[in-house]
Amino acid sequence: QKYFYPILSGGEKQRVLLARQLAKSPSLLLLDEPSTMSDQLSREQLLDSVKSVNEAMGISVLLVSHMPEVHRHLSDRLIWVDKGRIIDEGEVEEITGKFLAQLEPIKPLAPIKDERDIMIDIDGVWKKYVIYTSNTLIKTIEMPDINLKIPRGDILGVIGPSAMGKTVLMRLLSGIEQPDRGYVLYRIGTVDFANIAAIGSRRAIEARSKLGILHQEFTLPPYQLVQNAFAQKLGIKKLEMVRQAMDIAKEQGISDVTLDALLRIADMSELEAKQKLEEVGLSMDILDELFPKFPPSEAFKAAKPFLDALNLPEELFERHNGEASAGEHVRLAIAVLMAAKPEVLLLDEPFGDLDPISMRIIANSIKELNRKFNTTILVVSHQLDVVRELAHEAIMIDEGEIVMRGDPDKVCDAFIALGKPEQ
Repeated sequence: QKYFYPILSGGEKQRVLLARQLAKSPSLLLLDEPSTMSDQLSREQLLDSVKSVNEAMGISVLLVSHMPEVHRHLSDRLIWVDKGRIIDEGEVEEITGKFLAQLEPIKPLAPIKDERDIMIDIDGVWKKYVIYTSNTLIKTIEMPDINLKIPRGDILGVIGPSAMGKTVLMRLLSGIEQPDRGYVLYRIGTVDFANIAAIGSRRAIEARSKLGILHQEFTLPPYQLVQNAFAQKLGIKKLEMVRQAMDIAKEQGISDVTLDALLRIADMSELEAKQKLEEVGLSMDILDELFPKFPPSEAFKAAKPFLDALNLPEELFERHNGEASAGEHVRLAIAVLMAAKPEVLLLDEPFGDLDPISMRIIANSIKELNRKFNTTILVVSHQLDVVRELAHEAIMIDEGEIVMRGDPDKVCDAFIALGKPEQ
């Protein structure tokens, strides 16, 4: 009750909204994807609560969900809607069986070598968050002494209860957040590393140009042309453009520290970036001034290999972001990041509220990127089945600590056995 809503995790936000609706004692409860940002254990707890309310208070529930397991847990009857029309209805198992028959086969993971370079080295990182509210200082999360080495070319799955540090880890890895102490090291060249936590370091600026991050609750502006999304990202992330921005900044008397801060802001979600810039009296225009967009023809050349790898039609390049379907939207956002050829890709809950068919397509596409370009990929997800099929290795984070690392099946099984729902 003492927390501000914006600092809650995705799963916590969903449960707060559900509690607010139940407090009104409705006769009909409409639930649109109520558990997409919750882990498996918390999802079951939330659905049990809905079922109890339905039985105890006689509240009718109309539930929309892409997840067959949600309907199996809660629904008495199922309607299948496609392209705005009801195409089938009946028993839950019958309809979910027909729906899942559309799944494409699982593509195999690219094999990994026993001996490979370390791409990322998190060394002794500490991070603590506190808020001051109701005359009380509250510690929301603490990550003490995190150490993690990630080999080049691996896909690493990151699982665990919500609000326990998964997104914090991704923000530290992207350089958006700085650790209270410790180092976040990225390999540059064959033997050297750069600490991306060092704001203003030119080595850190260049190292960060080689990573891309897809945020939880991300969105591409619906009225933006797809080609402009690519051109804008290439202007910020392409190494030669970053070096050009350094020269422009020097001519305008902008320090490396300020330039680096602006580059980190450019990696934030659009909403967070606007808020950060407004705090210092700036607008998003400053990014366009320092980081000119790629010309469309050059942007298309950079985009095409990744449109192909992610099975996206070339004609999408000429359209608006909002014309992409939900599944295409995720793949398009990943393609935009990949166009600058990052060596590291950070994906925070990329599967969101997608159906299993779209999740399989995206998981297969991520594996294809890894296979073709040897990209090191970290994926945070509550969808354990996807982590099992997608990752070479997985880690579990709980209470701000990495409590397990190893084979994805074993780590996912251990998390389920933990029996610990979100706090």
